[in-house]
Amino acid sequence: KENFRKANKCLKKLKKLNSYCPEMFTAKKELLAAEIETIKGNTEIAMTKFQVAIGISTYAGLCHEQALASERMFLAARKFGYSSMALTFADRSISAYKEWGAQTKAEQLEGIVASLQAE
Repeated sequence: KENFRKANKCLKKLKKLNSYCPEMFTAKKELLAAEIETIKGNTEIAMTKFQVAIGISTYAGLCHEQALASERMFLAARKFGYSSMALTFADRSISAYKEWGAQTKAEQLEGIVASLQAE
């Protein structure tokens, strides 16, 4: 409950910052909003917000944000039972982490995907 309250407080701050510089804060705001909706169990809203965060970060060339948003969408899609969608976003996340230079993180996700596919 306390973490949920903190997340909502952070979202409020991000919304304010977004009004000053949407290029820098929109993807972050949408990612946090997606996480909140995931916790609430609002599948469609969460997935839409994840896709918005991924799209904006991709367009802006922020591969680190694209990687994180794609990874979080991968995990949410798994949670909601969308296995094939989850794998698509895992692949996107892995590619973005590699583009960013986070090879170890990419390898970690590759291991998770491999173990899921073996099940």
